[in-house]
Amino acid sequence: MEFDPSKDEENIAKHGISLGRAADMDLKVVLPDERKDYGEVRYRGFGLIDGKAYSLAFTIRSDPDRCDQSVYAAPTARSSSGMSKHPKPRASDSDNPEWTEADFRTAKPADQGLPPEIVAQFRNTRGAQRAAKKVPVSLRLSPDVVSHFKATGPGWQTRIDETLKRAISK
Repeated sequence: MEFDPSKDEENIAKHGISLGRAADMDLKVVLPDERKDYGEVRYRGFGLIDGKAYSLAFTIRSDPDRCDQSVYAAPTARSSSGMSKHPKPRASDSDNPEWTEADFRTAKPADQGLPPEIVAQFRNTRGAQRAAKKVPVSLRLSPDVVSHFKATGPGWQTRIDETLKRAISK
């Protein structure tokens, strides 16, 4: 999946989750986003990341075999605990509004609403690793760096890796 790094930073600030985490989603249902004419086919999806409910909006940007996508992840009301004495306020997002009961009624299972090559990108299981993609290391980081990334939630080590990759590509 591809996305604009600046949009990723906005999404982390607004929703506390990296767009890169969409690949970790166990996508349950999808529906075409027909709220307006976007000039391209756009979808809204609902699924789980680390057991928490999330909503996302995405567009298949090019040849479906390449599966380049733009993803916006946003926590839904269902991801906030109704049992909490102090529930967190949800950030509104016009690109990815909260799902309604009507949305859930009209949504289709992901494997019925999308091509198989797109659905495969949202599997939250890794499968067999062909070759080592990352090298295990032990390094010491400043406490403020660690606390900054840990505060963004699960996947914080991946976000450190993404940040370092962006730094060396400049």
